[in-house]
Amino acid sequence: MPPSMRSGLWTGMFRPCGVTLLRATELLHEAGFECAELCERYAAETLADGSWKRVEPALPLTQCHAPRLPEDAAGDADKAVAWFRPWCAMLFRWGVRTCVFHPLGNPGVAGAIAANVRVFGAIAAVAADSGIRIALENLVAFRASALIPVFDAAPALGINVDTAHAIASGDKPEEVIAAFAGRVFGVHLSDSDGEPRDLHLIPGRGVADWPAIVAALRRAGYDGDFHLEIPHERVPGDVDATFANACKAARAARAILSERSSAP
Repeated sequence: MPPSMRSGLWTGMFRPCGVTLLRATELLHEAGFECAELCERYAAETLADGSWKRVEPALPLTQCHAPRLPEDAAGDADKAVAWFRPWCAMLFRWGVRTCVFHPLGNPGVAGAIAANVRVFGAIAAVAADSGIRIALENLVAFRASALIPVFDAAPALGINVDTAHAIASGDKPEEVIAAFAGRVFGVHLSDSDGEPRDLHLIPGRGVADWPAIVAALRRAGYDGDFHLEIPHERVPGDVDATFANACKAARAARAILSERSSAP
């Protein structure tokens, strides 16, 4: 794992508190994070009002969680590309390296795999011109294994490994990472309680094996940042309480990365 790997947190941590994107990045920096993931709500808002041309985030935005595709673009590659092109300029300006999408549909429905290949393969080709990689995230219902045929048919795509989703779907995150070595473009790191539900906690508050997860990232050659996504640690409307949890998350990330740094 490269020594440049930095701890980051999803800016959506502060979106329910009503603060601006700039203030969210300032709070993440104050909490001790070194980079951040741009959340879908802030991204869509700044793109719509044009403020992305003026806002200078307080720390690097190295990953973006894109919103769901518009309904009319979900199965149409041309419409999906037309929708995504304006995003490229914004993401490029802020130095985003990886843009994360949820896969389309249900893997058990006929045509879902082909739709993901067609739509996200086309988006990936456009994104590559701006130096941006496209990653599809494993979900609770759309397990990582279901993404294999998508990646087989669209080699430009990679996976965004969500550790809590993996745990909730009965997978071990470290095994998912190992299975996609060389194709792990991004991560959403959080803990979970082992139950089949969508729960995202600060690392150390659940059942995840963090030494194994970090070792798997190192062996897989992951070259991104250590991005946490912990929506269930937010306190909507309370900046101070949310900031306190962000500080706890930053300490947890530093401890995990420090252990990784000293590992053989």
